[in-house]
Amino acid sequence: MTDIDTGKGIDIIFERGHLLEEVTPDGIANSRYNCNGQLIEAENTHRKPRRKYGAVGSCIAKTLTGGEVLNFV
Repeated sequence: MTDIDTGKGIDIIFERGHLLEEVTPDGIANSRYNCNGQLIEAENTHRKPRRKYGAVGSCIAKTLTGGEVLNFV
């Protein structure tokens, strides 16, 4: 793919419908999924948030790059 604004190339890698890696002029972004196919981590040059899921599959917490935890009720 090519970025419309910059004209530079973007490489995107998918596996089984999930985004695994995106390489852009700004850097590399990687995504990790749990065995249920839910996104648990999306890391790029600037941040690395993590998600935690409950027994019924809903997101119950998100840990931000600085260590702050957001709990969802």
